[in-house]
Amino acid sequence: MVKFYKNIHGFSIITLILGMVVLILLVLSGWYIYRTAHEPKTNAPIKTLSTNKTKSQTQQTSTTSSKTYFTIPQWGVRAPYSGSLTLEYSVPSGSDPSTTNLSSAQLDASDPNCKNNPKYGGMFERFPASDIVINPNKNSSGVTSQNSSSQANHGNNWIKIGNYYYWYIPVKGFCGSTKSSELAQMQTIYALGSILTSLQPIPQ
Repeated sequence: MVKFYKNIHGFSIITLILGMVVLILLVLSGWYIYRTAHEPKTNAPIKTLSTNKTKSQTQQTSTTSSKTYFTIPQWGVRAPYSGSLTLEYSVPSGSDPSTTNLSSAQLDASDPNCKNNPKYGGMFERFPASDIVINPNKNSSGVTSQNSSSQANHGNNWIKIGNYYYWYIPVKGFCGSTKSSELAQMQTIYALGSILTSLQPIPQ
């Protein structure tokens, strides 16, 4: 009978080579994973911060440039206004220049009578602190603007800028006969009454 003997030395060499190949692959894989995980990312954070900063500056510039004001150049004052109404003012013909009639384009469009009577948004009045206040009936009130501002009937509807006191006087009654014109008038009165305390000098 013929016997076959296993080549023990050959088997050991092949096993050794395969083991070395596997070991080398494991080392290379480990090195690649380590390098990928610890590779410095210098560009990403800087780019993100730069993008956010630019966006913030753009929004700030956009907000500043779109800010609108309700301005009365004859008095040298203005108030920031961001509402949806187009506010208007006019100086009554032959009247004291310390009084302005107030309205809005929306109120004018709501009823012909509202357009023909441009005071249904109320009135702004301005008097020096030492002047005697004139009542709506054109009679003297006997008190100065400074003293009149502290009276209860004025409430918070006044502001002092420089040496002048400013008041907002709402009008009584509706100029139109429809619900839409009444709503437009109430919105106009609210908008103009709200911006009084925001009046400020126009920058020179």
